[in-house]
Amino acid sequence: MKCFDILDNIIVEEILTFTNLHPYYTQQLASEVWELMTYEGSVKGVVTQAIDRIVRTHDLDFERLWQNLNRTDRRIMQTMCKNLNPLQDRRIATSTSFSSIKRLMKAGYVIRVKDYEIEDPFFKEWIFKSCM
Repeated sequence: MKCFDILDNIIVEEILTFTNLHPYYTQQLASEVWELMTYEGSVKGVVTQAIDRIVRTHDLDFERLWQNLNRTDRRIMQTMCKNLNPLQDRRIATSTSFSSIKRLMKAGYVIRVKDYEIEDPFFKEWIFKSCM
């Protein structure tokens, strides 16, 4: 196996891990990685660079989304950013957490795979970097 093939596999794994195999977000991140590698010659840390670029590009959109959430919804999403189960957060009543999660799921911000998680990994990254 060539060195480049190993590098490709590492990059693909990083992309798929970050996007949790979501097709749209995988395509978005892979496209940005390709742009960086093709036009800027970036290789080392290219996935992280691509994630940062996408998050910066959508900064105002994410800010607008965040400002439209109530305090409980924000706290629930911050808890999810830490990969914790928001229903086990004792700072918020379980019924309140459940109502918030239900509201966030209906709005399309949160999904449930094994646990509850923020669907958009770029929004999750933005929350982690901007609101924690």
